[in-house]
Amino acid sequence: MVWRTMSKSRILEWPMDLATIKEKARKMEYKNREEFRRDVWQIAFNAHKCNDGRNPGIPPLADQLLELCDFLLGESASELAGVGM
Repeated sequence: MVWRTMSKSRILEWPMDLATIKEKARKMEYKNREEFRRDVWQIAFNAHKCNDGRNPGIPPLADQLLELCDFLLGESASELAGVGM
């Protein structure tokens, strides 16, 4: 995925978005919680890489998404363990 501004282009080595996560979850492609969390982390990482300075409101939102993910995964740990995650 290439992200462009008027002054430069950045190539995201590992692009990730919520639609991809949704599709992977729907297809049950995640083998464990760590794989799911890694994709959410990738969204936050990419948000910082592409938006720090340019769109300063985006990275904090991505950080909140990751924090919420961690909270919900922690809350659901026993339930997810029962389904092999």
